[in-house]
Amino acid sequence: MNKNICFIDGLEGILKYREVDINELVELPYDAVSYLLIRGELPGEQELAEYSARLHAERGINREVMDVIRMCNLNVDAMEALRTVVSFISQFDPDLNDSSQEGNMRKAIRLIAMVPTIVAAYYRTANGKEPVPPDPSLSHGANFLYMLKGSKPDPLEAEVMEKDFILSAEHELNASTFSSRVTASTLSDLYSAVVSGLCTLKGPLHGGARSEVMNMLEAIACPENAEKFVLEKKLKREKK
Repeated sequence: MNKNICFIDGLEGILKYREVDINELVELPYDAVSYLLIRGELPGEQELAEYSARLHAERGINREVMDVIRMCNLNVDAMEALRTVVSFISQFDPDLNDSSQEGNMRKAIRLIAMVPTIVAAYYRTANGKEPVPPDPSLSHGANFLYMLKGSKPDPLEAEVMEKDFILSAEHELNASTFSSRVTASTLSDLYSAVVSGLCTLKGPLHGGARSEVMNMLEAIACPENAEKFVLEKKLKREKK
């Protein structure tokens, strides 16, 4: 299999991970797609079962991490909190100083598993609610919504969230990927590389685009307002 991690052609509407078209990948579980990205090939049935079990088992965060989340300024951009907490959790990783391929693989699995838990815990804390522990029986997308809402999502909500995670999993050599690669090229550890990427992703000319989409959807409010909203933006020559 071609080992190119990602290929994007915006004009032609092409997105591929490891030479597999995204239209095929969105029909798979998120766990299978993340396995593909970090291992280089799609898992077999047994491989997926073992990988998912490891991923789901690593979702929890300890009391010390929760203390740091509660100490964060709850009015700051959530990316600032995520950057701080990801840096902090490195201190508890038994493989922190193991830069072997397998050591980095174990760290990658922990990060994939814990980041949604951190984000959901920060969101609920910032909104005056108690964090909800992860449910290892749920899929990646369903578990994230469960931790956000405090109740299990319906099947459609879970499917949409799962597909969103898949579509967002890899976007070629963007600014945050470049930052992470620069850090990794110095033989720094994986957590440092991820924190570098998060710092870059926070910028409004990079990751901020998704926030603007959410602002736009809230401004439109309902499908009936969509056409009017777009036409007014075009008339005023506004990009957002």
